[in-house]
Amino acid sequence: FGTAYAILQACGLGLVLAIAAVNLFKVFLGSLSKAQDTPTQILVRAALATVLIYLGGYLLSAVVGIAKVPYDIFVGSDAITDSLLTDLSVAVGVGAAGLLVSLVLIIAIAWNLIKLLLECVERYLMVGVLVYTSPLIYPFLSSAATATVFQRWVGMFCGECALMSLSVLFTKLSISALSSTSGGNSVIAKLIMCLTMCKIAQRVDSYMQQLGIGVPTTGEGILGNAMAVGYALKHAFGGAAQKASK
Repeated sequence: FGTAYAILQACGLGLVLAIAAVNLFKVFLGSLSKAQDTPTQILVRAALATVLIYLGGYLLSAVVGIAKVPYDIFVGSDAITDSLLTDLSVAVGVGAAGLLVSLVLIIAIAWNLIKLLLECVERYLMVGVLVYTSPLIYPFLSSAATATVFQRWVGMFCGECALMSLSVLFTKLSISALSSTSGGNSVIAKLIMCLTMCKIAQRVDSYMQQLGIGVPTTGEGILGNAMAVGYALKHAFGGAAQKASK
């Protein structure tokens, strides 16, 4: 990883030189081009981008360290789930229909919790990917024409740091939705509340995008991946069974 990061830094430096050379060429063309920067601005931008390529990792590490404070607090908090079995036993008293509905909801909650946990890991790793590939983003700061790409990346990185903590928070809330001790017909309402919380947690990135905060969309295609894995296992075991029968 260290060697690959050094290669990314070298590539980033090459991009800085290329962008600066193109913009200086546009300046020298005068009215024939649409240069947005003066030679001084180009050199200052290129110097700043070069500094960020080699020192920006320390700045990003400091930002991630700040974002990890609420993340660690949410991870360390305990979600209470002691009363789930009690509530299910109460559901038996409601009747066979209530028990059937409760079991269907529990299966749906379990599936959505699995997807939510996968999204939490994906969002956590996404922060590392953004930091690791940052040397390829800093060169866009070298020109006013490409600075928008850098600004969007900064917004995405900050939003992903916030989303990392929000994912863990909503996961804890989804599990804790099963912790109330009330019984009777309220068990179905409680399970519906937990399932709804799981759905909200999976769509936090979409909500943040609607607010104008650029974050990558995660969790796509998990059902397709699961079906693909199941098909591959079925094909593998089916082929092995046919060979064994022969």
